[in-house]
Amino acid sequence: MVRRDRLLLQKISDEMFSIENFVHGLCLDTFLEDEKTQKAICMTLLNIGEMVKVLSEEIKQKSPSISWRRRADVI
Repeated sequence: MVRRDRLLLQKISDEMFSIENFVHGLCLDTFLEDEKTQKAICMTLLNIGEMVKVLSEEIKQKSPSISWRRRADVI
């Protein structure tokens, strides 16, 4: 694995952890009323999508069960 992929995967993991922190303790109704949290999560998902797009083909081929394109295109 190239260093760049390792850094990207760590950043993706960090972003996912951020989303968990954003919604921790929120019920659905509270989340749906909280525009700031919704926008923070949307931006974080955009960041993840952009990072997935630039992962090397080598790393994507090592995990063929993951639909990488689908992950990047969700956003």
